[in-house]
Amino acid sequence: MRRKHRAAAIRAVIACGLLLAAPVCPGQASGPRSIGDEINVFRWKEDYSFLRGRYETLTPLEKLKFLPLNESKTTYLTLGGEIRERIESYDNPFFGLPPPGGADFTSFATRLLFDADLHIGTRFRAFAELGSFWESGRKPASRPADVGDLELQQGFFDAVAIEGSGRRLTVRFGRQEFPLGSGRLVAIRESTNVRLTFDAVKVEWLEGPNAVVAFAGRPVVPKKGIFESAPSGDESFWALDWTRLATGAGRPNTELFYLGRDLTTAAFAEGSGKELRHSLGGRLWGVAAPWDYSIQASYQFGTFADGPIRAWGVATDTGYRLTALPTTPRMAVRLDIASGDRRARDGTLETFEAPYPALNYFSEAGIFAPANAYDVHPYLGLNLARSLAAEAGIDFLWRLREGDAIYRAGGGTLVPAGRAPGSSAVTGIFQLLLNWRPNPFLTIQGAFDHASTGQVLRDAGGRPTNFGLLSLDLRL
Repeated sequence: MRRKHRAAAIRAVIACGLLLAAPVCPGQASGPRSIGDEINVFRWKEDYSFLRGRYETLTPLEKLKFLPLNESKTTYLTLGGEIRERIESYDNPFFGLPPPGGADFTSFATRLLFDADLHIGTRFRAFAELGSFWESGRKPASRPADVGDLELQQGFFDAVAIEGSGRRLTVRFGRQEFPLGSGRLVAIRESTNVRLTFDAVKVEWLEGPNAVVAFAGRPVVPKKGIFESAPSGDESFWALDWTRLATGAGRPNTELFYLGRDLTTAAFAEGSGKELRHSLGGRLWGVAAPWDYSIQASYQFGTFADGPIRAWGVATDTGYRLTALPTTPRMAVRLDIASGDRRARDGTLETFEAPYPALNYFSEAGIFAPANAYDVHPYLGLNLARSLAAEAGIDFLWRLREGDAIYRAGGGTLVPAGRAPGSSAVTGIFQLLLNWRPNPFLTIQGAFDHASTGQVLRDAGGRPTNFGLLSLDLRL
């Protein structure tokens, strides 16, 4: 039955994609603004109120984005949806190191989402998103974040307490996503079938170029059954973030943040126990043509088991764009460094840990967590056509200190502490990415990764990993 559902979903993606790839897309008539301009990875950020003034001339697709519920059209409903088909293929996943044993596999995943966004005037809003998630082929088994029969993916209410004179105070409560900054520390985890959400309260203050966000809640634990996912009883998270966007050309954007996370049980090379971790940090990013840059640094403190936490991390991305060339190539380099334990089991945890990083932090293969390591990642980006972009590069990864453990993306240990004590080189990951967006509704992505084995992995018995990805994503 699920194969029939998947085949039907694939046919729907292809059919709709071909339809929308026509020269003139629905809702993209001539004019300053169209629904294609609003389509967003974060569906709750879309705003179709601009359709109010031309409701009588809307196309059928545009009418799904603006369904007035009163005569003045100040109360309206927006409907949307997403179909994503994703194929992943692994040879020697996680370098063949146990667990789970490294068996080769090809997985097929389907994501179906439907959202409804109700606006009542300018001060009240209700957003709901239902999701169904299927996967087959992954070995030894599908991850919890890849399957779910039917689930409330998001469901929140917004109330605007203050509005006027360039100021706005919004309170949001319910199940919601929380993308933070560049996604280095907190990401929605788009690479999994089920995106990361929280049952939480968020307060947002906007004033001119400044935004202040306070957030507190618990991450939702995905489950396979119908409406069975629930907030974690063993974990809580809170954050305070201030962002100021640049007000002049060449000036940097600025962000300062504080993150807190409380875990009933956490496991590291240092041991296992209760963890309370605080992260303080900031980020600067901007464009000083032809250069662009982003640098983020954070310091972590708190308690783990019966001892203190002292950790730190830095992440940078710097590029130079050759605008005089036809494909406007961007030559860039990413640099990351995250602290590790200098002396295992000395009572102090010095391993850096991002609370909810993207699983594809270093590469689309999603192998390593950003901890106890540093990397240098030179890469080249090309705009092959108006809707087709490519990126190729090699990420060289080393263990920060000899004897440190190497951690897996998503949790767990890849190489235990003390293994290969005289070696630092972990891997070199060659990656090729392609992204084709023929229209605002359809995105097709492809990737190939080859991760070699450095001395650390060879001493642990690892073999090179190959990874391939093909993803078709249709958003309406």
